[in-house]
Amino acid sequence: MLSPCHRAAGVVEIVRTEEDGDLHFDVKLDPAYRSMLAPGNAQQDGDLVVEFMPRDDGHLPAPQVGDRVTLVGAWVDDTDHAWNELHPVWAVRIADGNWHRSGPQDGGSPPTARSYDAIADCHTGAGARCQGYAGASSGSGGSVSSHHPSPSTGGGSPGSSAPSGKCDPNYAGACLDPNAPDYDCAGGSGDGPKYVQGPIRVVGDDHYHLDANGDGVACSG
Repeated sequence: MLSPCHRAAGVVEIVRTEEDGDLHFDVKLDPAYRSMLAPGNAQQDGDLVVEFMPRDDGHLPAPQVGDRVTLVGAWVDDTDHAWNELHPVWAVRIADGNWHRSGPQDGGSPPTARSYDAIADCHTGAGARCQGYAGASSGSGGSVSSHHPSPSTGGGSPGSSAPSGKCDPNYAGACLDPNAPDYDCAGGSGDGPKYVQGPIRVVGDDHYHLDANGDGVACSG
């Protein structure tokens, strides 16, 4: 935790959904806010990583690539990647629109939740199951069905058309971080640190060894 409540502003460059119902997007910060970045943010082309959580769906609207955003949230060091993020986000304004707010009063997942079970364990402030930005209700076990535009095509599966360097080009159907040390299939026996909800297609080198039977479809069991 670098600051529990910090302001940032800039232009959205990448938007992608995640298997845990999060919405991730990268923001090219205005010069006044670039001191928020760490050397590790070079992995994101020098952008700040921002995450909306499943509880935020319906409260924080999803921005589109090219949108100008102003944000208030917790400024944190993601120690798994050595980059800085704004996560969670307390408020967002897109362009000159109205402010939208979210927070613990709107629910969430328990502190013990991991990427593979966060959406399944998420409840709103009223006790209902969270929907999440990937369109995966917490009642569906966390499967992903994107209803948000991908960065370059305006539609399609999460991350499948993300610009080179943002998603691992060896896999299609989910946006895998190409800088992650390892991925395992969600719900399996692997120890991560990253997990992905299948099925996804192997379209190159299966260097994370996710396709156990070699049929070109990973995490399908």
